[in-house]
Amino acid sequence: MTLASQVEDIKQAIKKYRQNPGRTSKLGLRKAAYKGWLVLEQNPKRDSPYARLHRAGIDVAHLIHQEDDLFAGFLIRDNIYLKPAVLEQHFDPQILNETLTRYFEDMQTDTVAGVRLQYHPDEKGKSMVIRLEDRNIHMGIRLDLIERVLL
Repeated sequence: MTLASQVEDIKQAIKKYRQNPGRTSKLGLRKAAYKGWLVLEQNPKRDSPYARLHRAGIDVAHLIHQEDDLFAGFLIRDNIYLKPAVLEQHFDPQILNETLTRYFEDMQTDTVAGVRLQYHPDEKGKSMVIRLEDRNIHMGIRLDLIERVLL
């Protein structure tokens, strides 16, 4: 499956999540699935940077590729971020480095709800690339940037 088709499926899963989500049975978290992609609201009871943002009233959800049980990305407010590992499945690492390295340079730092954020802002100040708590495991590349420079 191409990344372009996966991006379209991701967008449909998120649309479903925002418009008509189901609920998990135990905690009542919002969820939606579409063609193997699950969007799941952040559990506020967890101890993670995502949960701290969510508890502060910021909409946070996870994007999971169900077939691989892969944590593929996350949503923060209206921004959709994919993890670099998803891109590495579709592109040569050298191409990714040449295309995306400049977005990882000159990152700005802010703290929101006790979570340290590093980000590369676009012209409107929105994060094109984001890293939470200085950890690459919590890093994502905004979906519209991926569409613009890679697809």
